[in-house]
Amino acid sequence: MNIDLENTTNENTGFDINEILSLLKKNWKLILFTLIFTLSFAFVYIRYATERYSSSAKIFVKDGSRDFSPFDLELSGVQLLNGDNGAESEAEILKSRMLLAIVIKKLELYVEIHRYGGRAGSKKVELYDGSPFTVESVLGDSILYDTKLAFKVNIIDQSHYQIVSENGEKQFVKSGVPFTLEGKTLKLSSTKNYHDSWRNNDFVVSISPIDEVITKIGKSLTINTEKGDIGIVKVIFEGGNIRKNNAIVNELIYEHQAAAIREKNRIAQNTNDFLTNRIALIEEKLRGIEEKGRTLKTEQGIVSVDAEITSILIQEKELESELQSTSVNLELANQMASYVQDNGDNKNLIPVNLGFENQSLTQNVQAYNDLIIKRNNLFVGSSTENPLVKKIESDLAILNSNLEISLNSLIKSLESQIKKLDAKLNVYKGEISNIPGYEMRYRDVMRDQ
Repeated sequence: MNIDLENTTNENTGFDINEILSLLKKNWKLILFTLIFTLSFAFVYIRYATERYSSSAKIFVKDGSRDFSPFDLELSGVQLLNGDNGAESEAEILKSRMLLAIVIKKLELYVEIHRYGGRAGSKKVELYDGSPFTVESVLGDSILYDTKLAFKVNIIDQSHYQIVSENGEKQFVKSGVPFTLEGKTLKLSSTKNYHDSWRNNDFVVSISPIDEVITKIGKSLTINTEKGDIGIVKVIFEGGNIRKNNAIVNELIYEHQAAAIREKNRIAQNTNDFLTNRIALIEEKLRGIEEKGRTLKTEQGIVSVDAEITSILIQEKELESELQSTSVNLELANQMASYVQDNGDNKNLIPVNLGFENQSLTQNVQAYNDLIIKRNNLFVGSSTENPLVKKIESDLAILNSNLEISLNSLIKSLESQIKKLDAKLNVYKGEISNIPGYEMRYRDVMRDQ
């Protein structure tokens, strides 16, 4: 009865246990070899493969159309980025070769020091910010910006090293003492990271041109704009040293902010230069008018006007002051219109905060300067064929045209104000007709202000 049940079960399950065991027994060597090979490969990979780490930071691109609290952003782990150019544009700038070059030079990423042997066996480990020695050029770091060089260093003790070039030439050097290698004068200096366990350890120093390092870092850098519609940009960097990754991400964000501040300072300096040059011309013109008035009074031998008309002259002087202020604004408007017209190729920033009350003009100038900065930043990391650059060029042309229209409108408005002020002054002229002729001539001269 039991035999019948077992046969029935084997037929239902579709396999024979004895047959499987027999198959395993016949191929046990192959199975054992496969198992040993797999475990060995896993061991070697885990022991000698270089680890890869990822560092990231979320940043919020500030936009005047959105109202976010910096405190709320901090709670959510998002840093505030004052870019004012939109998430997509800021992503392009963050990955631009210009910005990466600044970061590389600041962090000295063109020099890499790796350790072999010692506790790591044959594993290659980068010692960013943890090396027992530093490498620098005696003639300045800029000498290394275009240098391709590699050599081995063996630590004898804290003050002595053995250098081995790529062609096998050896030399013994002392900490802080210059030595020459392939035409470059370098020196090694001991750091606070040194300890006796570093003795007899081998290191490889690699110096690479800035352009190569930019390309290498650019491949490991990702700027995620998946949430760009709400202004969130994520900066991600992958590499073999977590501290180096963090330093690159942090420095990239810092240098971006520093670049934005420098551009705003450039706008302020541009405005200051414009005002200094133009106001100097206006002051020269006003001094000429005042000199004419003083000459006229000197010729007549009279110093002041009659006390009986003092109150009338005070009111007249207030009108003349307003006329002078309006004339200065008209002169600035004319100078700025000429400046904008000469800047038809949209290469230069436009002065801001000149005191004009035209809100539309002020907004257009600010928007124009923002686009100039944005385009200049994109130019460094791309070409004129970049779709973003083409769009900016188109927008700049439109804004330039709008600025010319706004300035022409402002000029006409100021000219109209001056005519009205002149008409009021003519009324006062009739009221004080008893003033001697020389005083009338004097006020006519001063009114030209």
